Amino acid sequence: MSDFQKKRQEYMAIRKGASRTTPFAREQARGQASAAMDLVFDSPLENPFGSMPQTVYAGSEGIPMSAPRKTEIDLMAPLNFGAEELTTPANVPFVAGPRMLARAGNAFVENIPTQLDNFYSGNPLKKATGMLKGTAQATGAATSELLSPLTMATRREVGTGPIRTREFDVAKGAEGKTNVGSIREGNIKASAALRSQATGEGVGQGDSLIDVFPMLKRDAVEVGRLENPSDVKKALTADNPDLPEDVVNRATNHLLESQGREGQLVTRNRATSGTSLGPEAIGQATTSAVGLRTLYNPERMKSWYNAVGDNPSTEQWKEMLGLFSAFERDFLLQNKKVFDDMPSSTIWDTYWQAKKNQKTGRKLGKKQQDTVQTIEKQMKKQTGLRRYLSKVIPNALMKPSGPSVVREMNGKLVLQQSFASATKDLGGMNAFIVVDPKKGEFYSMLSDGHDLMGATPVGYEDLVNVLPIQKYKIGGGKEAGGARPKAELEASTKVFEDTSELERRSRIPKRKGESSTAYQRRVMRDFRGTPTAKEDLEALMNTGMAASAGGMLTRREEER
Repeated sequence: MSDFQKKRQEYMAIRKGASRTTPFAREQARGQASAAMDLVFDSPLENPFGSMPQTVYAGSEGIPMSAPRKTEIDLMAPLNFGAEELTTPANVPFVAGPRMLARAGNAFVENIPTQLDNFYSGNPLKKATGMLKGTAQATGAATSELLSPLTMATRREVGTGPIRTREFDVAKGAEGKTNVGSIREGNIKASAALRSQATGEGVGQGDSLIDVFPMLKRDAVEVGRLENPSDVKKALTADNPDLPEDVVNRATNHLLESQGREGQLVTRNRATSGTSLGPEAIGQATTSAVGLRTLYNPERMKSWYNAVGDNPSTEQWKEMLGLFSAFERDFLLQNKKVFDDMPSSTIWDTYWQAKKNQKTGRKLGKKQQDTVQTIEKQMKKQTGLRRYLSKVIPNALMKPSGPSVVREMNGKLVLQQSFASATKDLGGMNAFIVVDPKKGEFYSMLSDGHDLMGATPVGYEDLVNVLPIQKYKIGGGKEAGGARPKAELEASTKVFEDTSELERRSRIPKRKGESSTAYQRRVMRDFRGTPTAKEDLEALMNTGMAASAGGMLTRREEER
């Protein structure tokens, strides 16, 4: 068998495997197909028109990146392909119909916008409206793809659909305002995660364009498996190898219990300037969990120390940490009449000054009285019917009362909180926090399961993002250091500026003086895929099926 015939056989094997788009069919394509399934997916004909090799040169299309290279193509390949597809049992209507739906389903998933209007507004009606808008956009794009081989090819080669492609280029926040840079960053990372969940390939390890976008490569630094204990430990200790064993073990258990025990584990880079994950993990960012912001800030800790003294007991620490639930966003919104537009930092200081006044017998002012009463009411656990209703009614309407749950561990205190990250591909995140009062340190780990509107799409693999455990001084503020070590920040910047692989895959060269961000936007905007014969045929068959369905509906109308 010649090298050319071997290459052609490899190509046909890849083509047939790639055409099986349902979850079950993907398993077959991974080597688990039975002989019966082979009869369905394989044509009885093989290379009926023979071969006609032709030497051509490729890779020199005006792009100064690679020298022309000699290769061979088969002039008979399109005819052979068409004959085999037409005689493949899986392409008959009763099988092609489900395959068409499978393609539409994948296209729908890869066209849901990253930025859903009002998703974190706290208003259930606005949130539902934003979700409906996003699903309508995705439905339209998925439907149009069925009839367009160019759209099929472009989504296949780029790695995401036209709605998300457009969002990347002209990113706009809700009502046209928001940090568009964060939306663009989130868009490419969410797109890569979705494609990875669909194919089983690691994030950044596939052959689509999004896998080599610098925005992705500088942030997703490691891919492992949740089932592999060594991968989990490596991920959690990536930034601080010498962490206490009990902290690592507790964080591991928390990660597996809260995010799942199977699927991909993506370790995120704390030094990425395009996201806030590093600052959020130590409480430096305004979008951090309220507990981390408090532990980081010297002024907030000073307010507490002034009220309880310089050597708080374990119970006083637990009381203070439990109080974090009264400063979460939903609770503050529910009590807007009391707190007005006071920032949570001011409310915190007011509360502890009031507690100090009570301790010393001084009279409380009106604002102090209202603050103490409202927060202490939140600290009382719900009972009766409200306790059960709070589990099914959105937090924005009825948030469960009671302090944050704080547990002890070898002299350390453990708790968790949820917060809305500024990193758009993650959104709502989980913050795992360990406080060591004796050493004056706290540890944090951020994690999030990647999903669409709260769920992993059917047939897609689970994927969890994690920022490694961070260690910081309680009340250290900026004086204790930053979230992005200089050497790591410089390294991530170099990755971001390297567009060579994206240039090679896209065949779109970077212009002189063009920034990395501008270049990535242009590639996403201008790139067009090259339809294969299979995609041409699939679109033609889908058009025929659509026309037949339309004709049936027309006849039914006429019969009425």
